[in-house]
Amino acid sequence: MMKRFSHSLLYSSILLALTNAAYAEETAELEEVVVVGQSFSQQVGTQKITAEQIKRQAAKNGGITDLLKSNPNVRFSNEADLSTNAGEIRPNEVSFHGEKYYNNNFILDGMSNNDNMNPIGNQMRNGEAVGANPYDLPNGSSQSMWIDSSLLESLEVFDSNVSAKYGNFTGGVLDAKLKDPNFERRTGKIYYRTTRDDWTHFYIQEGQEDAFEKARRLDYQPRFVKHQFGVNASEKLSDNLAILFSYDRLQSTMKNAHPAMRYLASPNTPIEKKQSRINENYILRAVYLPENGDLWRATVMYSPNYAKQFKSDTENGAFENIGGGVQANLEWEKTLDWAKVKSYIGYKKTGNRTEYDVNDYHRYMSSDNFYWTSGTYSQYGGYGKRSLEKEIYTLKQDYEGNAFDFAGMEHKLSFGWIAEIAKAKSGRDTSYHSYYYRKAPNVVCDGAEACLDGDQFAHQRLNYNQHTVKARDDDFALYLQDQLKWKRLELSLGSRLSYNRFLDNTHIDYRLSGSYDLFDDQSTIIFAGANRYYKGSLLSSRLRQGLDVIGKDVREFNADGTIGEWTPEGRGVAPNRYLQPRKLKTPYSDEKVLGLSQRVWDTRWTFKWVNRQSKNQFASANRYFSGEMYRVMNNNGRSENDTFTLSVAPVKGYEWQYAKLNWDLGLRISRSKSSNKTYNNDVSLKTKAIYNGKLIDADDLPPNDFNTPWSAFLNVNTEFPTLNLNWNQRFSFTKGRKTREVDTTILCNGQYSDGERSLICGNYVGNADIYEDLEMGDEFNLDWRFIYKQPLTQTQFLEFTLDVNNVLNRKSLSKSSKKSSVYKQGRNFWAGVSYNW
Repeated sequence: MMKRFSHSLLYSSILLALTNAAYAEETAELEEVVVVGQSFSQQVGTQKITAEQIKRQAAKNGGITDLLKSNPNVRFSNEADLSTNAGEIRPNEVSFHGEKYYNNNFILDGMSNNDNMNPIGNQMRNGEAVGANPYDLPNGSSQSMWIDSSLLESLEVFDSNVSAKYGNFTGGVLDAKLKDPNFERRTGKIYYRTTRDDWTHFYIQEGQEDAFEKARRLDYQPRFVKHQFGVNASEKLSDNLAILFSYDRLQSTMKNAHPAMRYLASPNTPIEKKQSRINENYILRAVYLPENGDLWRATVMYSPNYAKQFKSDTENGAFENIGGGVQANLEWEKTLDWAKVKSYIGYKKTGNRTEYDVNDYHRYMSSDNFYWTSGTYSQYGGYGKRSLEKEIYTLKQDYEGNAFDFAGMEHKLSFGWIAEIAKAKSGRDTSYHSYYYRKAPNVVCDGAEACLDGDQFAHQRLNYNQHTVKARDDDFALYLQDQLKWKRLELSLGSRLSYNRFLDNTHIDYRLSGSYDLFDDQSTIIFAGANRYYKGSLLSSRLRQGLDVIGKDVREFNADGTIGEWTPEGRGVAPNRYLQPRKLKTPYSDEKVLGLSQRVWDTRWTFKWVNRQSKNQFASANRYFSGEMYRVMNNNGRSENDTFTLSVAPVKGYEWQYAKLNWDLGLRISRSKSSNKTYNNDVSLKTKAIYNGKLIDADDLPPNDFNTPWSAFLNVNTEFPTLNLNWNQRFSFTKGRKTREVDTTILCNGQYSDGERSLICGNYVGNADIYEDLEMGDEFNLDWRFIYKQPLTQTQFLEFTLDVNNVLNRKSLSKSSKKSSVYKQGRNFWAGVSYNW
């Protein structure tokens, strides 16, 4: 019955879209988005999403990256939108052209919004949150502040042929601009949205349903509630001055239970704990338009996020991960006789902190002295406070010159500079200790710490002393670009000179692209490009130093029952000790672009090929110094990617008596190779691997994540003006990705290899890992968003929204191993209402 219902929904959606198009009586020009100052060859590498388009898209948590689901150049992680952790609110990570997700450049209202301190920190280890251990850096992600997309005026996304104006990336660029106040009249909005587990269908691996329902892992979230609410208010203070205040809050609560810990009073009852997630955005913005035609824009923004979690099977083991920060900036736009000038000054302070409710950790032996137990042990407490912090002062200017003729060609020069003074630090805000106890029924404490008379005493203590590590991460750049036009030919010639203080490297990159209008009527345009992009610095290895330094004390149990004094006994050992090398190269990516844009009747078809070859990428490996092993960052990472995309959109939209129709579609085919998953992973020391029964170079293995081979989407937006109703649909298909696991390692012995190995190994002598492919499921998805507007007065109205994600309730395998399978979320509803004036 459910399957028949799903098919009916699909058929009716497609038929309605086709009917609207087939019976259109008139056509109306679509509102065309023109990216000012870009040549055609750069425009085909740019997606501009307006506030109206953002409003119409089906939404979940409102993250900026979710707006890219209809960008064919983008791939999402296997970890996105899982059934098991539906209560999370963190923005999804994205990859452009197979690049690592932390190699993108996020820009928020003119300032860097990148977290280069610990961008891969958003991970779970067997269901245990990162931050639960005393040697972890606090949580991080690729974005330092999480801004809700409803607060944006526009989002520009650059994936190829990127202007020399932008640097510090080898993936893509996301330039987000906040909304300005309204100069016409007083406007505002109060809104509320919600979803919950009752409105969500969960797909769980067979045999794991009971474990999921009991929520005995922090990433098992069968019971959750999310609320989003906020207010926007714009006030015109005079003809020249207007202000805007915005507040947005997204919160989620989840119920979990300790896996093994029980209270002695009710040993058969699981102990439930509540997790919570909160993200807030406070924005105050003023725009002043003096009589001389200038523009002044001042903005103050505060965007904190919180994650309340707990250490498993530990009493009073709650801790909070706190991220985000504050940003203040001032912009001045002035039009000169020969150019338009934008001047900018900004300050930003962001970071991440892990704060435990209790400073010290105790691993007691279970006894009647404690009202809780996990079996052998009764654990208590936590690991104090740890923090990451970064401050950035930004100064920059951009000049966009007027067009002029020289040497028979039209030129348009643009140039600018940026200076970022940045300092980062990490450390333990306080000293804390971990105590490990031993049973001793006849122990006499006599006032000694960490001791219980007649029961047990701490025989070992690990000391995590207060410390601070600092790093300077200043960044300076100059750029110059000339857009030339000669007859049917357009060229964009640019270069960028950059210097980073942390890496102490200076680079000059090139940005070359062009297009040729074959028939001089915009019907057939050929475009191409050759570009180099340099990534910025990565501070995690430097900022980790010191977290792994652990003092170790022991004390003896005397024959008379007393205990001795603490005495040092070497050092404790963290899983990894980190060392920042003196010199690292700057990662870079070389890009080739080739494509064709063709007008077919009233539609525009654009085919594009992008090849990326990335070198000197950050990786790490274990190295021994003075007899001790360290994790050392290096430049041994490499990757290569080919992306083929086809984008189709109408030149004109369809309009008939009762409805207006808009649509676009895209197709992507990608092939990727990568030597390592992240900068914290080894590049294989083995030069060869056996994959799909063939001996290949280890560098040619496909990546484990962001590796869907092809995907397609169709967006259909239908507006019913007489009903005050808008219906947006997104159809998408993603071909099942492959992940790989090391099955075993064999020794190839060249011509002396025996049996099947002789056919595979050939003349190769050495070890080779055998990788096994694990196929992920195909994903066909349909998302809806309905917007209904109920007028109240001439300037006031109520607006109701309904988001239906995965309308057909399709079951899609997201990731798997030999032991487990994790699926995407099933059908999920979000309902919202707003009062607008």
